[in-house]
Amino acid sequence: MGVNNRDFVADGNGNFPTASFQILTAHYATQVPASQTDLEIMSFRLPDESDWQLVSAHAWLKTLGGSNAHTLNIQDDGTDVCTDTALVAGAQTEIAHTAPKRFKGGSEVQVTATTGASTTMDGICVTLVFRPYPLGEGGQAVS
Repeated sequence: MGVNNRDFVADGNGNFPTASFQILTAHYATQVPASQTDLEIMSFRLPDESDWQLVSAHAWLKTLGGSNAHTLNIQDDGTDVCTDTALVAGAQTEIAHTAPKRFKGGSEVQVTATTGASTTMDGICVTLVFRPYPLGEGGQAVS
């Protein structure tokens, strides 16, 4: 998928961002055991040719064992960038985030899982959609 926008703003090095979205999808087939806190289940390295902005984040859960806490979160190099989001078995759930969330090129994006006592999660699928930053938003800092 591409974007045709001639109003790109170059970064400090004079490089213009790429014009295509990055859609990152991963499946975690291993069971997330009970009593975990911020267990890193997935990790993505963003391309370093430009900075990035998170457009959307969704997760799907196959089965849930137990009824205690069971959440997913997204981190940028170890720092939370979204809200802990409870998943529903058999349903796609949006991972809550307040826009915009910006990432430096080359950042490591982690997906973490937290489970309460006697609660497990199986078959987690996560889709993250990023777009190049900036696209005409010159002068805004990237966090």
